[in-house]
Amino acid sequence: MTQSVTLIAPHAVGKRATDAIFATNVQARQAAQRLGRDAVVNAAVGSMLDDDEKLAMLPSVELASRRLGAMEHAAYAPFRGEAVYLEAAIDSLFRGRRAPDLHVEAVATPGGTGGLTLAFWEYLSHGDAVLVSDWFWTPYAGLAREHLRRLETYRQFNDAGSADLDDLAAKASRLLETQDRLLLVLNDPAHNPTGYAMSDDEWVRVVTLVRTLATETGKPVVVLVDSAYLDFDVRGEDGRNFLRLFTDLPSNLLVLVSTSVSKSLTRYGVRVGALIALSSSRDVIDEFVDTMVYACRSTWSNVNRGGMLLASTIWNDLELRAAVEAERRALVAILQRRADAFLESARDSNVPVLPYRSGFFCAVPCAGSHDVNEALKRLNVFAVAFPQGLRVALCSVPVTKIGRVAPAIRAAIDASRALKDGGAA
Repeated sequence: MTQSVTLIAPHAVGKRATDAIFATNVQARQAAQRLGRDAVVNAAVGSMLDDDEKLAMLPSVELASRRLGAMEHAAYAPFRGEAVYLEAAIDSLFRGRRAPDLHVEAVATPGGTGGLTLAFWEYLSHGDAVLVSDWFWTPYAGLAREHLRRLETYRQFNDAGSADLDDLAAKASRLLETQDRLLLVLNDPAHNPTGYAMSDDEWVRVVTLVRTLATETGKPVVVLVDSAYLDFDVRGEDGRNFLRLFTDLPSNLLVLVSTSVSKSLTRYGVRVGALIALSSSRDVIDEFVDTMVYACRSTWSNVNRGGMLLASTIWNDLELRAAVEAERRALVAILQRRADAFLESARDSNVPVLPYRSGFFCAVPCAGSHDVNEALKRLNVFAVAFPQGLRVALCSVPVTKIGRVAPAIRAAIDASRALKDGGAA
């Protein structure tokens, strides 16, 4: 009898890249090849598609890309990132909302995921927990495990359908009783997978909470804002107002913002983002830069130079930047039309939907989500199963098809329930 041999180190045993999001997208494409595109609704893919179900490209971004010569794409970039890009990334984030007492620096990252990777590894110790909402982008769990961390969750919504900041406060306080530091991830606005965005009042409460935790415990408190979908907030510039609240911070409170050029410029394969640090302490910011540049050099070395120069070219050219933002606003309007149609259909079909404000996704809570999702696939409608329900990618479904999603979900829920009841009988 042959004995199984394992050479992987103990912490790596059992790892398998089984990403449900990409797997479901493959299934949807295969179904479309068999049955024809019109017969299939693909609400799984997390990229912005136009109404012909092709990748939505911003024409002005394509124009700017063509202006870059081969040398700009081919040469190495500094480990920290191109200086012109880092400065432009900071300006593009704040847009006049930076408090004068803040020290702010940035490092380039391979997409928003790169920023999350740095924060998870450098601001927590082995075995520490990252605090996230109970509806979360599932790769957070993989990032935590890969870096020998774990996830703790707080309830995202209270019974009134608002952010459950009481539970957030309770869970954050409890973690600071059991570990030496806190890393809180806030995926806002246009949260993935729910599409929720905290109000200005909710952000005031969050900032008050973390400031109090830092002051009362004296322990390091790090707030990581995953802002991948910030540029798709239906509120436009007002979606950045929360940044004004980061002022007069205790020296042991650090705010990190992970940004994604991949999303904002619809250049997903370029893999460019930034991790931007905000602090009242120059020492804390200098420590951030030193640590992150070392980490960048020791992991991915450097970031796509062409992508950084493409982004900085757009951000620093007022005319080009205005054109890109106008084109993006058109995509936001398309998303809103799809969302309105889906929500109306969901009400008519008696399908519950979590509070949606803007962005690529919305979420349907349901029991037995994986069984429901399998039943949904049999109806040729493809979504993504999360532990508590389904994620519907508004970004990928044209308005001509979006009305088919909620009735199919209703039918899948009923079929799954009937099958379960029949099995129990």
